[in-house]
Amino acid sequence: FMVHDSDIACYWLFENGRLLDEYNSCPDYFNDDADGSSEPSGGQPDVLLRFCRGGIARSDLEAILEQDTTFAEGVVEQLANALGIDEERAISDFRDADGGDGPAGDDETDDDDGDHDDDDDPGPADILSMKSGLANRLAKMFGGDSGHEVADPQATALVLAAAEDDITAIDRLLAAGATINAEAVGPLPKGQPAAGLGQLFPGGAPQFKMTPLLAATIHQKRAAAKRLLEAGADVNQINPIFGAPVHAATGAGHVELLRLIIDHGGNINARNQQGMTPLQVITNGRTTLDRLAEVQTMMKSMNMKLPALGDQLSKVTLPTESWTACEQLLMDRGAR
Repeated sequence: FMVHDSDIACYWLFENGRLLDEYNSCPDYFNDDADGSSEPSGGQPDVLLRFCRGGIARSDLEAILEQDTTFAEGVVEQLANALGIDEERAISDFRDADGGDGPAGDDETDDDDGDHDDDDDPGPADILSMKSGLANRLAKMFGGDSGHEVADPQATALVLAAAEDDITAIDRLLAAGATINAEAVGPLPKGQPAAGLGQLFPGGAPQFKMTPLLAATIHQKRAAAKRLLEAGADVNQINPIFGAPVHAATGAGHVELLRLIIDHGGNINARNQQGMTPLQVITNGRTTLDRLAEVQTMMKSMNMKLPALGDQLSKVTLPTESWTACEQLLMDRGAR
């Protein structure tokens, strides 16, 4: 396996020294003339399936290889799980080597004069440890999956189908027994500022889990959301990042999707993990717009370098006009 900058996932499958299959999730990544819309290259599910653990279907592998994921580590983790390989081992590299020990395997090493070296200056192992600790804290703050839990291929496939508005796949997966309210790592919509967080983590940014209904909502796929609601999806399940579907639809400014969710029992006064109602999400979004320019100016004046994050924020377009329509709908339905 190989991951580059959380953007590209690759693998090479060998058997007895012979290359059987290879895969690149973004083959035109380094092509300056490409428009960024290239499809993944390689990746043969029929070849991979022979090496997978029991219970993995060809369709599960297709869903993994064809997904448009925010963090490439997620592709490798899902493939590793399907192949029965430890996910953490699959995404580890030289930066994840066991830290804290000296060359001789001791926490303290001897100087030439025989004294222990108790210099407080951090060495490479200390820096790695600090970065790893920061990643774990940020992962918890963002509600990410830092425990590398074993992913359910059916749940992952259902989340991806919802994000892509693939009703046929949704019906097939539900008929096959996929749990409609199970959470799995799913892609974020294009332009999400969270994508820039990938470079702040030594092993890739935290994975964002979501239910299929939430995936359909944040990707503004009304048909998929309608099908899932009709099939009994929990309309008020709270996600640590996005809140309930009413919060996600409101934040996206999709008034028809918001109306659909409310009509199926969505709580218009639900509070997300930050304690905000959907109306407060709109207020907070408007406040964010006012402060964004100030934050960017401050970052530049302090020479703060957060890789890609500032650029991501500057390109995000917030649906200010649609927020007004969502606000009116919420108030008409009695939100406060």
